[in-house]
Amino acid sequence: MPSHPPPVPHGRRAALRLGAFGIAGLAGLGALGGCGLRIDRGPQYASPEPADEVRNGVARILAATRPEGAERSRIERLRAAVGPVWTAGAAPSASASAVAQRYTPAQGLQRAAAAVLDGYESLHGDLTAVLADAAIGAALGLSGAAGQRIGRRLEGLVAPAAQTASPTASATAPAADDPLAHWVRTCFQASYGYERLAVATPAASAFGAAARARVNALAVAAMAGNRLLALRGASVQGDRPAWQLPAQVSDVRSARALAVRLETALADACLPLFAAADAKYLAGAALYASARGRAAAGSPQVLRYTAGKGQQ
Repeated sequence: MPSHPPPVPHGRRAALRLGAFGIAGLAGLGALGGCGLRIDRGPQYASPEPADEVRNGVARILAATRPEGAERSRIERLRAAVGPVWTAGAAPSASASAVAQRYTPAQGLQRAAAAVLDGYESLHGDLTAVLADAAIGAALGLSGAAGQRIGRRLEGLVAPAAQTASPTASATAPAADDPLAHWVRTCFQASYGYERLAVATPAASAFGAAARARVNALAVAAMAGNRLLALRGASVQGDRPAWQLPAQVSDVRSARALAVRLETALADACLPLFAAADAKYLAGAALYASARGRAAAGSPQVLRYTAGKGQQ
């Protein structure tokens, strides 16, 4: 029987450790911080990789977006997360003033999210997590038809190979610390948690309806993760009648608090999946769903991950 996921974290964002000119690897989990992120390769790289071009394109869009109105803080935080615009042969500029600001906030957020999704296949490593998180942060600032279009694209992230591949006939147990297996178990735990907290919320309320929808959505997400485990030749993870939860629910307020903790755990569990070519699509869609779930619980975040040269 699979072990319980670790205790659900609370009130934090996962942290990425960055080197001087690029992402150096995961740094585990840190407290919520407001540090900026520099993921430019620097002027010594005359021929950037496709992933660098995607990042730089997103940086240019955000630099060309006027930070005004209700979305001023969102745009400024997304700029800090994605990093500065750079041109080969010139020092990177962290100032947005070097780029003509020709987009309204809504136009810029839509274009930035679309640029990440258009180049998603070329992304790899921790850069995938950084840009996917930024695209989600941009999407959550959109409303109307534009928000729905970007949302559907995020929900529909599917690895090309997953459309035709078949599970391996013989399966072996995944390692105890396998990130994908842990994520599947976290989905099952969260689905159970939402089932419990939904009892304390009116079904007719916006949060109550969202909580009930998450019960099934998380079970479906766990099934998608198990399918990917099977494609890797690893044995699937099982659900159970009851999972250990970090808190009890007695009313709507405690139900919202538990939902936030469950979504934080899901976002943390997603982080290492972005580094795997076959799991980054699943991770992107799952992180967007988690961000929406947290917002429905009344605790929205612009970004779920923070980055820097060490723990925040």
